[in-house]
Amino acid sequence: MDTCEICHEDIENEKTEMPCCKNFFHTNCMLQIFRNQLLHSSKLDCHCGHNIFSYTSLYYQDSMSQQQEQILETPEFKEDIEILKKKIKEVSSKSSSFNKYFNEKYANYKETIAPHIETIKILKKDFIHNISQTQEYKDITNKSSSMIRMINKIINKHGIHRSNLFRYPGIRIYAGYRYMFRGRYILLRKTRIRI
Repeated sequence: MDTCEICHEDIENEKTEMPCCKNFFHTNCMLQIFRNQLLHSSKLDCHCGHNIFSYTSLYYQDSMSQQQEQILETPEFKEDIEILKKKIKEVSSKSSSFNKYFNEKYANYKETIAPHIETIKILKKDFIHNISQTQEYKDITNKSSSMIRMINKIINKHGIHRSNLFRYPGIRIYAGYRYMFRGRYILLRKTRIRI
């Protein structure tokens, strides 16, 4: 019977053989090692120390190519960035306004559904429909769509990689930017039913 090189216990099922060292590991032990490594670095190493792959080489490059650096310095790119910064501020402002408005309405919503658990689905559907008809909802949806179109325009127009754009000073957006500013995302996330 094989022994896991990480936990040093016998492997009874679900084992992984690493191609670099031919050692066996519990699959869960190896996955836990990989999860921990990805939290602290951008590469995965086998328990024996051999580099399996670098996350950066698959998805993005830590250092920009010379061509990308030149694009970042062009006046046209800087002009587009200024427009994008304004759109991000607009979206952020509308997002705050929508969140405040939504939270007020959500408090009333929670009070309404508490004694009527069996009718939650009907109330939720009506609530989502009513909120999605408001001007606040339409404003955040329009502004976030405009910002996403601007991001895509800059990426396509200048041929710059998305990760390099998001590291540009003043343009700090998380990977979930397509969802986090959208009214529908907020609406559906806040009205999830947990019974």
